Amino acid sequence: LLFDTITLPKIIAKYWFGARSISFYGCIFQLFCVHSLGSLDSFIIMLMAIDRYVAICKPLRYHSIISNKLVTLLCYFFWVLAALIGSIVAVIAGQLPYCGPNRVRNCFCVNSAVTVLACVDVTLARRTVFTLAMCVLLLPLAFIILSYILIIRVIHSSTNNENSWKAFYTCTTHLMVIGLYYIPRVFVYSTSQIPLILDVDINVLLLCLYTFVPHLA
Repeated sequence: LLFDTITLPKIIAKYWFGARSISFYGCIFQLFCVHSLGSLDSFIIMLMAIDRYVAICKPLRYHSIISNKLVTLLCYFFWVLAALIGSIVAVIAGQLPYCGPNRVRNCFCVNSAVTVLACVDVTLARRTVFTLAMCVLLLPLAFIILSYILIIRVIHSSTNNENSWKAFYTCTTHLMVIGLYYIPRVFVYSTSQIPLILDVDINVLLLCLYTFVPHLA
């Protein structure tokens, strides 16, 4: 809800009313929110996978492991970590000198679309943010893949295979969100580092795919 509230009104204003401008500090603030809340998405999806693992593989111990206190602490920790990541990205983008043209080729402010407008070499800045983004994406994704490998292994070794697979089918929505969130995001981040120029409209379409659609699911 926060992510969509930060981005959708400006997108609607741009495409419906032709209000295409945004202030520099407004753009940096939006960039901070996009990257911090996007990071939080990744962490929440990872927590959901861990929750599914405990529910299916250790059902009798679920309430003793996944306690309200643990969930609250983890959520607070990931909120702070996501805010720190967003702050680093915003500071890197905000301290660069911009001397035009100041046209962001995207539907909202993200680091990859803003830093290319700087009138200095931004290779180091882009590589730093790319490394940070890959850590935010790939580390949670590794935990997610590991959790589902363990879930499938437990199901195969279970004596009550039918009920175990029924429990696994409850993960369908989560698996769909994982696919919609991680695959296009990793693709877009990776192509931004190699000489592969995607059409602007395709970039926007992919961006909307991995930002707004998973929230609906």
